[in-house]
Amino acid sequence: MSKIYKFFSFLLVACFATMGAWAQTPVKSLEDLENGAAYTIKSEGRGYLIYAPDKDAERAYCSNNEVRGTVTVNPAEPNLNHQWTFYKSNNGGCYLYNLGAKKFLYKDSTPQYTTFTLEPLGNDVTFKASTSPSKWNHYGDISNYPVVIAFGSNEVNLSIDTNPCVYTNWNDTGDTGNIMQIVKVADVSAELMADIRTAVNAYEGVTEPSADLVPSSVTPANEATVESLESVVVTFPKAVTYDDTKVITINSRTGYSETASVTVSTEDPTQVTIAAPAAITERGMYAASIPEGAFTAIADGSYNPAATFLYYVQPAENSYAYTAAAPENASTLNKGLESVTLSFAEADGPGFADNTPINVLNGEGNPVATATLALSTENLTDVVLTLSERITVNGTYTITVPEGYIYNSLYDGEADDKGVSQGAIYNSAFTLNYTVDYKGTLVPTVEPTTATGTLETITLNFEKEVTYDNTKTITLGNRMMGITKDITVAVSAEDAKVVTITLAEPVTEPGFLSLYIPEETFTATEDGTFNPELTSPITVLAPTNTFAFESTTPADNANLLELSTVKVTYADVPTLATEGASVDVINTATSTAVTTATVAYDAEDWNSVVFTLAAAITTPGTYTLTIPDEFIWNSQYNDIAEDKGVSQGATYTPATTLTFNVIEPYPVNFDKNMNSSRADRTLRSITLTEEGQAGQTVTVANTSKIYNDQHETTTLTCNAGSTLTAIGYLDARLRLHRH
Repeated sequence: MSKIYKFFSFLLVACFATMGAWAQTPVKSLEDLENGAAYTIKSEGRGYLIYAPDKDAERAYCSNNEVRGTVTVNPAEPNLNHQWTFYKSNNGGCYLYNLGAKKFLYKDSTPQYTTFTLEPLGNDVTFKASTSPSKWNHYGDISNYPVVIAFGSNEVNLSIDTNPCVYTNWNDTGDTGNIMQIVKVADVSAELMADIRTAVNAYEGVTEPSADLVPSSVTPANEATVESLESVVVTFPKAVTYDDTKVITINSRTGYSETASVTVSTEDPTQVTIAAPAAITERGMYAASIPEGAFTAIADGSYNPAATFLYYVQPAENSYAYTAAAPENASTLNKGLESVTLSFAEADGPGFADNTPINVLNGEGNPVATATLALSTENLTDVVLTLSERITVNGTYTITVPEGYIYNSLYDGEADDKGVSQGAIYNSAFTLNYTVDYKGTLVPTVEPTTATGTLETITLNFEKEVTYDNTKTITLGNRMMGITKDITVAVSAEDAKVVTITLAEPVTEPGFLSLYIPEETFTATEDGTFNPELTSPITVLAPTNTFAFESTTPADNANLLELSTVKVTYADVPTLATEGASVDVINTATSTAVTTATVAYDAEDWNSVVFTLAAAITTPGTYTLTIPDEFIWNSQYNDIAEDKGVSQGATYTPATTLTFNVIEPYPVNFDKNMNSSRADRTLRSITLTEEGQAGQTVTVANTSKIYNDQHETTTLTCNAGSTLTAIGYLDARLRLHRH
């Protein structure tokens, strides 16, 4: 028995394939063949290339070979007799090893069939180009079979066809060959591959350093329970170097998988620190895997065998901590402090948040608000800390969350220990610190706040030049009434301190509107300050110049011998904006003021006011008296109110001009004028004045223009001694009877 046979005789029991998930990976090229992988080889039309000790323990053959009989193969069930591992030595030797037979595959020259051997006699297996026209002419272009694994006269051709496969003439019937598929199904244990490597090295006469560099200690100890895992310190009996092409990983079944950093101590090269990217605090089993040959002894070249160290992370009860805060802890806030979002590990989101109010303290330690915790409704990994009110006063603020306010997903509210015995953990007390440097101080003046009659534009006047963020939506409307107005916003090109909001359609209907400007819509160019959230009410009032008078005495455009007073009468009780105020009386011919008229309430008629001229006008001519705008109001006038009572229904008389004609007296000459036949004269009225008495005016009762036909006779009877004065023109005969 050779030394190789003896070597394997005591290792075979321990050498087996470590099967992972049953995931098949087709081999598409020679480069896909891996040292340490387990493969199945299937022949189209024949079955799997297998080892079946009940048929012939020394041979390999297809599972449904007609000569040898049928062997049932279920690819869904791992069977080491149906699996092969590939090994290529540093010298280029290629070997196939059956995991069930625990032997190497070899094409024996006599009796010329495929046999198994404990010695790796396949060193004559080589890679070469496909040169067999009988194969590729039959199955297509030679490019489909570019490479051959040759075992002496035995050839395995790899295909790059749609279904990656091999071409082989391994069979017992003498056929020229079959198309076969080679698929990776699992990984082989590092221990078995080390044994194969040792056997091949012995067979090839290669002496390699031994894999006996075993750690003398590991801290924390293998299979230890720790509250967190940050690093593992491995101590070797000899000074070592690290091959950084050999990646050391830390993994868990829950999905954690990271590459560890490796540091060999410069002070003590026997000590190696394997560190995770960040401390592992999530509960679970973690494996630190060191591949073979990662560390080599400086003294003799020996290297480490593959090793795995297991750790169970069991966090402390109060070790539940957030991984991120928004805004970040210890940050400066330009928009004020309103809420804080605490994010936890995705694999262990929060399960409970205590909503008992927490004080928010200012820099002096005084409470200025409260904050409450709640599980986020948007993200299962978040807890939101919401303040009772937004803080915009500049200063420093602290929020201390007490221990036990936040639990992980294993929280059990019905359990006495809240689920701690089942893995629930909670937060230790922690403090959040923030500095508020609020820049939302850019507040414009809004004009108008009250519009009478029509609202067409709104002007915002800032103290500084601003820019406009058109992604922010400014609205104008009445939410309760469901009214929204279309507007456009523009910063003045001439003066960037002025912003004009223009309505697409002017508002004329009375009512209340609200102008809403989101925070940071406008930003000052000089210092970055911005507007806070603003809401400005705007009132649209009905036109207020509707307090029209009903009549004037004398009537507008009346003919008078003398103008001394003008009485203006309203349907409502009038109110004078300024009692005792005066207006000018204008001669229209010269456009000059000839006197003034002072307004006062009529003592006898509450619905009237009287304009009294400073000097009565008797000079013939046309004269005007203008009532100014907002001079006379209705009874709702309020001189204390800013809007003079307009919002409560106050209205005023619009600017109104009254015209009066002062004419000269026309003396009646009864002898001359009573027989006048002029057609352009009419009798308007007659004033009878008795000496020492007030004049009395007689008006002819007509519904239209007074005109006396020449064929009619007007009779006027007066007492002796009276004076008869005719106003206007006479075109009639007057007959005077004296008594």
